Amino acid sequence: MSINVNLLPKQEKETSFKWVLLLALVVMIGLISWMYMTVTNLTKERDIKQKQLLVVRAQTEKNEQNVPVQQAVSIKSFVDELETTKLPTVPLLKRLTSLLPGRGVYESFSYKEPSIIVLDIRFDEKQDAAFYYSRLQREKWVKHVKLTKLNAIELQDEEGMVQGMPRYVANFEIELQSEQLKLLKQEGNS
Repeated sequence: MSINVNLLPKQEKETSFKWVLLLALVVMIGLISWMYMTVTNLTKERDIKQKQLLVVRAQTEKNEQNVPVQQAVSIKSFVDELETTKLPTVPLLKRLTSLLPGRGVYESFSYKEPSIIVLDIRFDEKQDAAFYYSRLQREKWVKHVKLTKLNAIELQDEEGMVQGMPRYVANFEIELQSEQLKLLKQEGNS
């Protein structure tokens, strides 16, 4: 039989509990530090966004206050421009009508710009459109004339049958000389 005698004092085993507790404490401190930094950054970003929002609102209010004034000024200038560029429409229409060939008919008359008119005219033959175009070119009050379209239209009766020869619709764009138009107005008044 053997007897074991241990003369060394008994060492207490260091428990892993202390190490786990220390590790948990370090992790908690790290987590709390990370959360604090995140909240601080988010707060700073929120403050920056709020300042930007205030600046944008101030600019928007400033622009909204200026827009009606600017629009009123632009509308007034537009009206003034129209008043100064009044065209004598009645004498112009009389003169345009006098230039039409015998069976020419206006389908539409409109202003594209203050000095440009657009006409749609129906003719019996293509030659009538060419004749009207050449007469317009010779007028003093016409700066430039352009035949933009010439379409053939077939006339049909109630049963859908084609009747006779096709008709032609010509689209003219006429640029006017305002000085000469004033003379045309004076001729119309006399």
